[in-house]
Amino acid sequence: MGSEARVVERLRRSSEVRRVLGRRQRWHGEHVDVHLDDRGDGEPRVAVVAGRRVGSAVARNRAKRRLRAAAAATNPPRGRDAVLVARPSSVSAPFAALRSEVERIEGPLPKRGGPHRG
Repeated sequence: MGSEARVVERLRRSSEVRRVLGRRQRWHGEHVDVHLDDRGDGEPRVAVVAGRRVGSAVARNRAKRRLRAAAAATNPPRGRDAVLVARPSSVSAPFAALRSEVERIEGPLPKRGGPHRG
């Protein structure tokens, strides 16, 4: 709409992704699971993951492209790492619904441990 998408830094190493997933600070949405961690400083970074349960390779790639676009439209705080895990519905969900779930990376960290629906 009038805003320009920005390039989001990526988590590049599997060890970085595992660290964020291991923190257990997450929200489970209808279309995407959002895992968060604060490193303290630096640019925010995002990784997008789509497993085989999402569907074929074409469906997984589509889900990842859509989630990357939704993440580019957010403004997470400095030092925040996020891993977005696609769910099967992320392939065909309305983009506005994806974006509203991905916008959770802008908010406060959830409490550790329990799943959060939201």
